[in-house]
Amino acid sequence: MAAYRPAQVAAWLNLPTATVRAWAKGQYYDVHGKRRFFRPVIEPTRLGVPRNGPLAFSFVNFVELHVLSALRRVHAVSLPKIRHSIEYLADHYPGIRHPLADLDLLTDGLDVWLEELDKLVAVSEHGQLGIKDVLEAHLRRVDRGPRGEAVRLYPFPHIGDVAGQPRSIVVDPEVAFGRPTLAGTAIPTPVIAGRFDAGESLESLVEDFGRPPGDILEAIRWERRERRAA
Repeated sequence: MAAYRPAQVAAWLNLPTATVRAWAKGQYYDVHGKRRFFRPVIEPTRLGVPRNGPLAFSFVNFVELHVLSALRRVHAVSLPKIRHSIEYLADHYPGIRHPLADLDLLTDGLDVWLEELDKLVAVSEHGQLGIKDVLEAHLRRVDRGPRGEAVRLYPFPHIGDVAGQPRSIVVDPEVAFGRPTLAGTAIPTPVIAGRFDAGESLESLVEDFGRPPGDILEAIRWERRERRAA
C-alpha cells in the first residue's frame, strides 16, 4: 500500500507542510497564555505505523486532502464549518470512514452537501455556484472504481486557475508503488526528470518514452516542484 510523507503531499497539493500536518494531526497553540488544541480535520490511515510513529498518509488521505484544499484554499471556508459538513456527510452516508474521498460528490451527494453547507456559511463571494464549479473541477481529477471508491488521482500540475489543466501526471496506488507517473504509462516522474538532469535531450526522451514533448516537460516540472518543497 502506498504511504506518503507530509512533505510529499504538501508539494503535490501546493500547500505548506505545516498545514498538511495540522489538518491530519492537530496542533497546539497559545491564546492569551492558555494552551489550546486545533483538532485534526481528517484521520490518517496509519498503514501499520504506530500512533507515536512518523506521520504517513494513505492514498485515500491524499484524495481527502485534495478535496479539502479546494474548500480552504479557493473559497476559504472555515475549518469548523468544514468539520461540521464532514460530520453531516458521515451522518447521511453511514459506514463511510472518509467522506471526502469515498463519496462520489458529483452525484446527488454534492447537491445535498452544498445545500447543508450553504446553511452554514455564505460559501464564497461567487455564491454556491462558484464553489460547486471548483469542487467539481477537483472531483473530476479523481477516477473511481465500481463501488465509487477513489482509485487514482490526477493532481493539478500548476498553481492557479483549476479549469483546463492537463491530466498529465497521475497518482495510482496500483502503479509504481503509488509514486506519481506520466499519465498513460507506468513511468515514474523521477525517472524522466533524472534522465533529463543527467544531460539527455528532450528529443531523446520523447523518442524513448513515446510521449509528446509537453508531457515530458510536465513530468520534469513536477519533479522540480517537489524537490523545491523537500
